[in-house]
Amino acid sequence: MTARTTALAAAKGGVAKSTIASALAVQAVSEGARVALVDAEPQASLGLWWERRGEPDNPGMFTVDDDRGLGRAVAKLRAGPWDYVIVDTPPAMMDRIEAAIRAADVVLIPVRASIFDVEAIAPVAEVCKDYGKTYAFVLSHADPKWRLLPATIDALSDCGPVLAEQLRYNQAYATALTVGKTAAEMSGRVQKSRRCGRRSRSSQPPQSRQGETPWTISPQMSSP
Repeated sequence: MTARTTALAAAKGGVAKSTIASALAVQAVSEGARVALVDAEPQASLGLWWERRGEPDNPGMFTVDDDRGLGRAVAKLRAGPWDYVIVDTPPAMMDRIEAAIRAADVVLIPVRASIFDVEAIAPVAEVCKDYGKTYAFVLSHADPKWRLLPATIDALSDCGPVLAEQLRYNQAYATALTVGKTAAEMSGRVQKSRRCGRRSRSSQPPQSRQGETPWTISPQMSSP
């Protein structure tokens, strides 16, 4: 069976792409899946997290620093022994982001609750549409008390589906990354759980091939 591939993509930096990629991988591994991580970001944040985790075999880590080679690398991994391939992309480097989107089954676009982040989503969303890719927005660094949050969700909903799960504004995420863990692990909340693709209040959860929800964001990931 071909591995399902998720790309984390955003034109703006600092939106928690690496955090989400690591959380997805750890949750999937806890459910018995084999996960290949692809670090396509020059800063290699995801690779550093993996090294601090002890360089495990699962999730495995593969580094790609070549726009043209990214698609070939993902295709090779998809045909290998993996259940999931998760690609972490750099900000602003649209050629590499496009290569990751082209190779993916689904694209998650992390967005912070700010006007600058909302305005920066257009290039990535347009590439997803051009290639006919399933995509959804994930709010990061979110605080439910912020008055701006509902307006951000409404604005994003005009451009595509918004996942109900959010990464809260919590220093646990930063602390966990420095020691090769996830925030859920730090609080002892990674566990085997039903894959979750809950509806946002404004949209249906997008479906991938054969009606499967193609990511495994769960409550354990989104609320440390």
